[in-house]
Amino acid sequence: MTIKKIIGLVLGIVFLFVFIALPAPQSMLDVLIEGPPADPEAAAAAQVAGRKAMVYIGLFAMFLSFMITGVTFEAMIALLIISLLAIFKLADLNTIFAPFHGNTVWLVIPGFGIAAALQKCGLLKRIAFAIMQFFPENYRGQVMSIYACGVVMSPLLPSISAKALLMAPLSATVAKELGFEKSSKGAAGLFSASFMSSWVLGNAFFTGSLFVFIMMGFIPQNDQAAYPLDWISWFKMTWIWFLVMAILGFISVLLLFKPEKELTMEKGFAKKQLQALGPMSRVEKVTLAILALAIIGWILQRQIGVDASITAIVALALMALFGDFNVTDLRTKIPWETAVLIGGIMSIANFVSLLKIDKWLGAILGPALSPIVGNIWLFVPALCVIIYVLRYAIVSQIATGTMVIAFFIALTSAVGINTAVLAFVTFVGVQVWNLSFHNTGAIGAIAATGGDMIEHKDIVASSYAFMAVNLIAMTASIPLWKILGLVP
Repeated sequence: MTIKKIIGLVLGIVFLFVFIALPAPQSMLDVLIEGPPADPEAAAAAQVAGRKAMVYIGLFAMFLSFMITGVTFEAMIALLIISLLAIFKLADLNTIFAPFHGNTVWLVIPGFGIAAALQKCGLLKRIAFAIMQFFPENYRGQVMSIYACGVVMSPLLPSISAKALLMAPLSATVAKELGFEKSSKGAAGLFSASFMSSWVLGNAFFTGSLFVFIMMGFIPQNDQAAYPLDWISWFKMTWIWFLVMAILGFISVLLLFKPEKELTMEKGFAKKQLQALGPMSRVEKVTLAILALAIIGWILQRQIGVDASITAIVALALMALFGDFNVTDLRTKIPWETAVLIGGIMSIANFVSLLKIDKWLGAILGPALSPIVGNIWLFVPALCVIIYVLRYAIVSQIATGTMVIAFFIALTSAVGINTAVLAFVTFVGVQVWNLSFHNTGAIGAIAATGGDMIEHKDIVASSYAFMAVNLIAMTASIPLWKILGLVP
């Protein structure tokens, strides 16, 4: 274990025992008391609730310490904390583990299975080359084609890693075909187009990104009841962000990575690659048909009355019955640790409202921060900037997002900001790649290129472009959110 991990481990344990030892502040007891303050039973119940709240705060501080310093892998940290929730008897087991049998986790599992099936049969690569053949065979045309591929694939599957790991090697192949050298602006531009489109834009779709599922874990039931979330309602909330991000993101790539000279590639490159794949196999046709039905089911979830998770499970079952998804794929191609992590985070997050910690934070922080939070035009861009700054100090994207939401959720709820907006702004903002350790997706995508075309330093400019465009896109979405009743 490294020194950094040892420090994180020790600090986490210290945080836990310090908060266990501290008495609940009177401001917390005032929020927790149910009944007249002079009632001895109400006061005693508030003391018990206050004790639980202080233990939870200690566990939450331990969770952040472990996540920030990477004591062990994130899924295991989440499991450890929810186990301690049970050991300290903060709730019964059914309450603690409720998220694991909820629809979000059971949308993640088959969703990643579907992504694995699409990759295995080669359908994603075929779709990419089919799109690329319609664009000019020069740098600008190929940046546009790669970006278009990412846009088309954004809503198809929640595995952003699968999309990024498919598009990155394609961008490297195109860069070589165009004759760009390693670390050239042209190579960096093609990669940036592939990463921004395949990784970032999926956040606009209910089934387009792992981070959407993480966001769902932080949205309380009352906010989901006020604005029920499904494929259509999620895109209704995000479509302006998507358009601004797609258009300005594409323009920023062209401006930032303009090559020294215009180069062209072999005529008919994409068509030849498509021909090399041969005619569509039976498995590809079956997989495509099942995917199309699944997408229709996700879009029409409310109309047909079938939850998106059930649609995903049925689709994966059909791919196992009629396609090429087998038991080995089930064991090895689905990132089970991700499902565990999402369920764990949802469980941990639920206790903020369950123990009324959000109301307490709102009561003590509201007077100081309400002028900022209460002005949505000021709050949204300020929140983006806060997240960007925090990411320089905190390695973990999830830890950053968890901390920010825990801090602001009571304040935003108090002024009428739906937590879906808070979660969306927060967890899109954490996905920067300024530094080499900021984004594991960028690390994996660079590695997937073979390491002979670009390095991380070559694409830093595209991360700063993402930060600027994301801030603009989020701010531009405010009028839409007002119309939808999500913000005041």
